Amino acid sequence: MSYYIQGKMAKKILVIEDNSNHKQDAQEFFEAQPDVEVTYASNYSDAEKVMFGRDKATWERIKGEIDGVISDIYFPLTSSQQWDQPEPIGVRVAVELSQLEIPFVLNTAGYHHGRRYEWINQFARDQGWKLVDNCEDYEKDTDSKNWGEAYQSLEEKMK
Repeated sequence: MSYYIQGKMAKKILVIEDNSNHKQDAQEFFEAQPDVEVTYASNYSDAEKVMFGRDKATWERIKGEIDGVISDIYFPLTSSQQWDQPEPIGVRVAVELSQLEIPFVLNTAGYHHGRRYEWINQFARDQGWKLVDNCEDYEKDTDSKNWGEAYQSLEEKMK
């Protein structure tokens, strides 16, 4: 899916992030990255439209128009009020991306051994997935995410 920006080959990635402050931080970070175009989604329904397509003959899911994904872990399924509570949908995204061999990184403001993340960290480790965290507190999340490490990890996977 690579294309060119000002004569240089660029990558197209999807960032799934529902927190407006984290999304703003991501936008600021990626604006400084000259060889990448970023699409943003704040829930699974919107992300799915970017990540996956359908084979017209078999109607089976196929790769979308992206090179990689940086995904939050907890975000809503849809924008509908019925499904607007954050759940660990990032795990679902990771499973689906793994099946289609689309590179991805899970990115969280929490601590990978924290109460909400330990089971996800263990599952990610068992699957060989990269999980980037930004905190050492078992109970709280930080006000920021490590977009630099997440993107660097994704770049390695996209090579």
